[in-house]
Amino acid sequence: MHVIEVMRDKGIRRIPVTDADEALVGILTVDDILDVLIDLTHLVDRQKRREAKMRP
Repeated sequence: MHVIEVMRDKGIRRIPVTDADEALVGILTVDDILDVLIDLTHLVDRQKRREAKMRP
């Protein structure tokens, strides 16, 4: 969550990701974060529907 807060506070859409040696290993984008959140939303919806079917 810290990265998201930094991106939001500074208005950054992309942020470099580095390893322990500070070598670039990738770039995290707002779109990447949104994709994960959308996937989680779909997962929660499916689980809610499954649980509702199991209730008497």
